[in-house]
Amino acid sequence: MRRRTLIRMQTAALLGAVLVVAPGLAASAGPVVAVGQGGDRFSPASVSVPVGGTVTWRWADSGHNVRIRSSGEAFDSGYKGAGATYSHTFTHPGVYTFVCDAHQPEMRGTVSVGGARPATTVHRTRPRQRHHRRHRRASRSGDDAGDD
Repeated sequence: MRRRTLIRMQTAALLGAVLVVAPGLAASAGPVVAVGQGGDRFSPASVSVPVGGTVTWRWADSGHNVRIRSSGEAFDSGYKGAGATYSHTFTHPGVYTFVCDAHQPEMRGTVSVGGARPATTVHRTRPRQRHHRRHRRASRSGDDAGDD
């Protein structure tokens, strides 16, 4: 009888330890983004997590921060040194852009939460349109230039 009680107590203690430790393990099981590895960039620059998923940023170099400015998921990691980490658990679906304030707009990435996809936009740049207009004007005036 005494042995059964001891086994039950050990089982209960083990189960309690699993319940206390398991949520922490689940929260850290998301993607890891390297900060500053190989220059002023995030690697990978785009990650996906489910709602409730956690992304961890790990600094390979100092002089960088990670910031998201959004009504649903705003945070700023602060500037950290090599070897530091910062984690954020995303609780709202959407696509969030993260940046390093010291190196934006080049140093940026996205987190897609809950199956959301980044918007794709096709841009026609104004400089190209201006180039075509200038080219047309020049060719019209060039025709007249030979009449002198």
